[in-house]
Amino acid sequence: MAKKPRSPFDVKLSEEQRTELTAWLCEEVQGAEDARAAMLPQIRYWHTLYEQGRTRSAQTMPWPDAADLTSPLATMYVDALHARAMRTIFTEPVCVVEGWGPSADRAPYVEAFHEWKQEEERREAAVSHPGDG
Repeated sequence: MAKKPRSPFDVKLSEEQRTELTAWLCEEVQGAEDARAAMLPQIRYWHTLYEQGRTRSAQTMPWPDAADLTSPLATMYVDALHARAMRTIFTEPVCVVEGWGPSADRAPYVEAFHEWKQEEERREAAVSHPGDG
């Protein structure tokens, strides 16, 4: 007879353990939100550079009606880096395994395993469209 699969709800916790787990989870989530909140202004600024948006306010313009022309270098470098990453990651085969001695005959199996895992994880979609994942 097949063994019944376990469920995470099979774990029995006392009321004290449940309270302690809940407090720990809340602290971890709050810490993650605090860490992200500290980075948000910087992330917004770099995203503005990438989109070639305005980076100056009306008060910091060099003179009235001056143009706020953001450099296209940020966009160019990010896109070039993305293209190089895609070309590096998505090659055929995904990885090359070189075995030595008795393990040399297992190298094709390791290569096939990595190919299978990449397809199963849909890695190409995650790297191609990082905001969608």
